[in-house]
Order: sequence, then C-alpha cells, then structure tokens
Amino acid sequence: MRVLQVLPQNEGQNYIYGMLAFPLLELGQMEEAEKAASRGFEINKEDIWSQHVLCHVLQYKCCFREAVKFMEECSSSWCSAASFMLTHNWWHAVVCYLEGNAPTQRVLEIYDNYIWKELDKDDSMKAEVYLNAAGLLLRLYVRGELDIYGDRLKLLAECLTNEVEFDTWVVVVFFELEKLCMGVEDDGFRSLRRVVVHDPWIDMYGAIV
Repeated sequence: MRVLQVLPQNEGQNYIYGMLAFPLLELGQMEEAEKAASRGFEINKEDIWSQHVLCHVLQYKCCFREAVKFMEECSSSWCSAASFMLTHNWWHAVVCYLEGNAPTQRVLEIYDNYIWKELDKDDSMKAEVYLNAAGLLLRLYVRGELDIYGDRLKLLAECLTNEVEFDTWVVVVFFELEKLCMGVEDDGFRSLRRVVVHDPWIDMYGAIV
C-alpha cells in the first residue's frame, strides 16, 4: 500500500493512520486495521476515518452496544464532515442499533434528523445522502421491518426518479432502491433504467455487485 511509503515521515499525523486503517479493513486484516485506527484516534479523537474503522471492528466482533456508545460519543465531531461521511457514520450507528434490537423510534430519529436532514444544507451532496438512506432502508427491508418506513421510501423514490437529480451516484443508489421496490413500474423508474442501460460506469458496478 502506498500509504506505507509515507508513514515514516508522518507518524505524528492522525490522518495517515485513518488512510492506512481503511484498506487494511477492506483486506480483512482486522487486527492491523484496529491498531492503525486506534493510533489515529489516540492522536486526534475527532479523526472521522479512524472512528469509522473502529466502528467496523466493533461490528465485526458483534459488540453492537459498544459500537453505538462509541459512535454516539464521537458524533459531535461529524458536524463539519462532508455529506457522505456524516451520513455514513450515522448509518453505521443505526445498523448497530438494529443489531442490538434498539427501539424503532431511535432508528427513525437518526434517519430523519441526521441522514435525511443533511439534504437541508445548501452544500449537501445529495447523491451521497441518498446512498446511505437507501442502504438503511434496504437493511430494514431485509429484516422485514420496512412497513413503518413506507413514507420515507416513497420520498426517496421520488427524489431518485426526478431527472434533474440523475448522475452516476444516484443511478448506483437506484440498484439499492430497485431491490426495495420490486415490481414497481412508473415513468420515473423507466427513465432511470434508461440511464442505467447507457452508463458504462453502471455496467462496471453491476458486474461487481
């Protein structure tokens, strides 16, 4: 990994450990990922990538209550984060709440107030918010708990089938949304499918999922 080439010159920088921890995590090297993320977090408790990896590790260990507590304590440092990491870290917190059988009300609160509400910001990156929103709704669908979130799914579908919103990331989200809306046919979905058919990036995405 290239990050290892510059690690010796940056051992006192928290971000270098976050950059190292995530690929280690993706390679399944959990112990090494945890060590790197812990070092980044030790240097800077507000290092979002180190927090993210440590949450992954706790999930891997099925320590869901500990993961929720950790992420809630870290959440105040996400306010200045870009849309993806802010909503994605909250997504992780919600997944841990679900796995720990938390009350549905808390899941709703996080979805409404920390994921979907990100769209109210002038500088929000909509496609990245949609991605985490769809990912959470898909989790609920798999658990058979989507019924009470029906209005939220409908709102997300309306956003994604608005041609003004079409871009590559939104089309990627469409793959997730379509799993939730099997059998749904309307003009918006047909238009979005046309984008999917003609986008080479989506061909690549479809090949790996």
